Amino acid sequence: VHGGAPLAQRPAVAAGAPMRGTPKPPNETIYITGLTAQSTEQEITQYLNTCGGLSSLRWVVRPGGYPIVFATFGSVSAAQHAISQLHGFALPSTNGQPLSVEFAKVGRPGPSGVGAVGATPPAAFPTPFAASFAPAAFSSAGYGAAGWM
Repeated sequence: VHGGAPLAQRPAVAAGAPMRGTPKPPNETIYITGLTAQSTEQEITQYLNTCGGLSSLRWVVRPGGYPIVFATFGSVSAAQHAISQLHGFALPSTNGQPLSVEFAKVGRPGPSGVGAVGATPPAAFPTPFAASFAPAAFSSAGYGAAGWM
């Protein structure tokens, strides 16, 4: 419920409601910020389920105790519908502050390496710091004349 009206009955987000950064390509996964330390996974799941098509949810608590959510839907259109319903929406736990809801980045891991569609962990690569902890068989050969060490 938002302002006394069920989510399905509330008006669409006001035209021009700002999204963060550069728009991401449409995909099945959305990224939700604006939650508070009082927000719960159960609360956001309840609202996401009203949008239809929710497949999975990843709850990540950031330093400082503020959660972010990656929610994956069964289709791009279901993810778009969730964005249109929830972007700018204030949950009871957000004390009137609106959520920011957008498509997740594609092919790039989110915080802690989770959340992005098609994400694979980056391959290990030598750096001056990492080289000091690398096994003896690890080599920096092939990384340019200047090298990493």
